[in-house]
Amino acid sequence: MAALEKTVEDKDLEIAALKSQLEAFNDDNHYDASDIAPGRLDIDDSVQITKTW
Repeated sequence: MAALEKTVEDKDLEIAALKSQLEAFNDDNHYDASDIAPGRLDIDDSVQITKTW
């Protein structure tokens, strides 16, 4: 049982390290979604959707 607890603790530490790396990456590469797909976030309210079924 001690080995399993150690494995869980190791995984928790690994997850914490990965979260930290991800946060640092996001801070370094911060941009909003409009940088990814310019124009796709604009809402065209002139389009009406009708149910066809």
